[in-house]
Amino acid sequence: MRRSAVAWVVGAGVFAVTGQALAVDESLEVRVRYSILDEQGEPLRTLDDGERERFVNRARCECGVPIQAELQADGGVGTAARTILGFVGNRCAGREAAEGRNGLCSVLLAEPAAVFREGFSALFHPAFLNSYVASTQREVGSPYTTLARGCEGEGQGGVWLCDPQADGAEGCQEDEFVYDAEVAGEPLRYDFEPPYELPYDLRAEPRAGGVLLSWSSPGSQDIAGFRVVCETEWQYGPELSFPAPARDEAADGTSYYTVDSVCGGEPHSLVKVAEDGLGICGDGHVDPGEECDEGDQNSDEGLCSDSCELCVSPQMQRLDWSRVCSDFIAPDQTSVFITGLDPDQFYHFALVAHDAAGNARALGQLASEAPYVAWDADVGDDAGMFGCSVGPKGHGSWVMSMGLCSLLGWIGRRRRR
Repeated sequence: MRRSAVAWVVGAGVFAVTGQALAVDESLEVRVRYSILDEQGEPLRTLDDGERERFVNRARCECGVPIQAELQADGGVGTAARTILGFVGNRCAGREAAEGRNGLCSVLLAEPAAVFREGFSALFHPAFLNSYVASTQREVGSPYTTLARGCEGEGQGGVWLCDPQADGAEGCQEDEFVYDAEVAGEPLRYDFEPPYELPYDLRAEPRAGGVLLSWSSPGSQDIAGFRVVCETEWQYGPELSFPAPARDEAADGTSYYTVDSVCGGEPHSLVKVAEDGLGICGDGHVDPGEECDEGDQNSDEGLCSDSCELCVSPQMQRLDWSRVCSDFIAPDQTSVFITGLDPDQFYHFALVAHDAAGNARALGQLASEAPYVAWDADVGDDAGMFGCSVGPKGHGSWVMSMGLCSLLGWIGRRRRR
């Protein structure tokens, strides 16, 4: 089964039947586990405690990587025919009891209690963990279900199960939830937010054999480390080998994930979001009053110009691993020496900060420099001074690059008239 064909349905699980005679007791104790699928849509592995904390990040949400909930009763199920409702989200018991005043969770399942004896599984998109529904339709698998927001925010959520007939009152009351993801101590933590505070004052200096990059640290606790991405003046990658993290592995704090590295830029599934203003520049959203995704970092000397035109290749703007030119950099470091670059090329560098979940965000400003100054002892100091561009002060090839970026932005504005 191709991954694009993964359907959001409740399917039969592979658990062994443990059925005995139906218990008279109406209590229902359920075990819930979460697993992930391989590229063919088959179960790959169950997430352990550490992976539940670090697996669900923004790239996996934007890719719609399906999460499979595996449900099975630990004992008797009581009256087998009574219907059990399942929800997915956060604080679902409180949301149901408040009758939607704080938004309602999505409905994951409505099944007779009997099916929990054998066990079964259900799939959901990671965005359902964080968002409540903004539509009358609530079913996870329905194309008419709309979420209030998409891949943003952080917290913990999961599956919640309710026995709505327990007290005879309509709807699910808080005391009718037979499985509470948070009380059970088995929620999924989701983190869709890259670091907000970023380093500043990125500088590049030529050194023999490479380029020394340095920056000032914001002292943010959300930054787990850094990487550097770079490309030549002509937007070619550095031809260095820094492999992306494995597609299905949980973050270990030393790498970051992108839509390209997780799903090749082709989402497994999509969800409808009430307001979706994603763009290619700025902070990822077209905010009120913006004609494009401007953000607060846009500049004709950065990744995106003031007119929302790219100043670098799309690969570098997406922080693609083909542009990575450094190993992991510890969060307390404020400099790194980049080697292995072509001495005949001029490079643009960007500093990428990532958190422990693997969400990444680049400092918008570029630093630009050639790997080192060509030195000719017979000519003297002046040859060294005029033999190279000296980085982001406005000299040499860097001026040509930024001038070209401004020209492209002007052309783009002319074409839109």
